[in-house]
Amino acid sequence: MNRTITIFFLILSISLVIFSFNVFESYKVQSFLLMDINNSSFEYMDNSENIKTSYPNLGVTSMNMNTIKASYYIKSGEYSKALELLNIVDYDPLGMTDVKKAEIYHALNMYDSLYIYSKKAYNKLPNNSAHVIWYLKALSLFNEYDKIISLFPILDRYGNERDLYFYFATVYNFNEQNLKDLILVQALETKDKFEKSKFEELKIILNYIIYGEENFKEYLKLNNKANAFFIKKLFLEAKNIYNDMIRFDINLSDTNYNIMVCDFYLENYKDVIRFYSNLKDKENDFTGRFEFLLARSYIELNENVLACNYLNKAASLGTKNIESYIKNVCQK
Repeated sequence: MNRTITIFFLILSISLVIFSFNVFESYKVQSFLLMDINNSSFEYMDNSENIKTSYPNLGVTSMNMNTIKASYYIKSGEYSKALELLNIVDYDPLGMTDVKKAEIYHALNMYDSLYIYSKKAYNKLPNNSAHVIWYLKALSLFNEYDKIISLFPILDRYGNERDLYFYFATVYNFNEQNLKDLILVQALETKDKFEKSKFEELKIILNYIIYGEENFKEYLKLNNKANAFFIKKLFLEAKNIYNDMIRFDINLSDTNYNIMVCDFYLENYKDVIRFYSNLKDKENDFTGRFEFLLARSYIELNENVLACNYLNKAASLGTKNIESYIKNVCQK
């Protein structure tokens, strides 16, 4: 009896060691696979045939190993092999199997199947960028504009800038006026919400929608030219271009501020004051920079009382490092 129990535990121990070793080896490989997936690098391509999918059949991220291996077949254009693996996946909580099928069917121009599987993937995990992109592509191919528009509140709620970029890139060429009006409202809301975003692609597509692509491109061209003059201290030339840029009604606070700075360096202090007095609320960003520049102009004109007023206003609006100005001007 004792001998039987000993043999049983010995076999169990060996089995556990083999199990642990196989899992350990799989996880070592998966560390490379995950880097490939996250970076879309596919550096493991030459070894992809050796990826073991049966044990363990799930990766550390709950992605099925068959789905992972199928990704390499898709990359190499071996769609039949990829589908063979994807069709035997029975557990797919992340929807990755569905989105990989969508990718294959798009490559094969089988758009009905693309639609079916991209929708399934999106419904499983609507805050996944890959799912959003393929579902938007499918909806666009079938001209389902209303469904695309209806996705905005969901994408806006998740707040993924990449997803919002693909949304606006999809709706950018919609021609129906009622849809264009709604998209413009959405773009304005998004621009305001992500004003400090560093995701430049999103900011560019929003500006295209709000201002028109050609207008925005021309604005950027003139802005770069004016900035080049400014750097060379050719302030009159820079000012003339900044003045021309006002007609685009784009980033007016920046353009107006640049005009005032040019006048300041040209020692046109009264022009700085006059320009500020004509500013509308929408043309002032209320960061205090306009008021600080105005105060410096009054200082140059020896009007310290007015300078002090605007120094204090600039400070109240959040302008930093002006304490020495306030001390020197306001206490005289």
